[in-house]
Amino acid sequence: MSLLVSRKRLVSGLFAGVFGLLIVGLGGWWFTLALGLIVHLALLEFFRMAQFTGIRPATKTTLVACQILLITTQLGFDGSLPFGLTSAVLPLSGAAICGWLLLQPVTGSIADIAASIFGLFYLGFLPSH
Repeated sequence: MSLLVSRKRLVSGLFAGVFGLLIVGLGGWWFTLALGLIVHLALLEFFRMAQFTGIRPATKTTLVACQILLITTQLGFDGSLPFGLTSAVLPLSGAAICGWLLLQPVTGSIADIAASIFGLFYLGFLPSH
């Protein structure tokens, strides 16, 4: 039983490694799309963990903001967007998240805002640079 489990882990690890090398080797939009998928799944998991403690983060708003951040960063590297526009996405996203949480029928708490902004920064901004 143990040998079968370790063989499955070895095969899945090799598959993940080859896939990672392929995506990094292709670069460009392929890398951005793969990173966007990873960021999306990681944000969902982070927000699920936060919701178990009673925190209500702006899940959909932060998910969209992180994807916009990744896409505009790629467009900035391609030269399709001016640098100033790509630099403005993070503060505008933070303001949109705060505004969304503060304008809800039940106003978001500081913990809700902190979890959302942490997700935006840690899983949106850092991977985009």
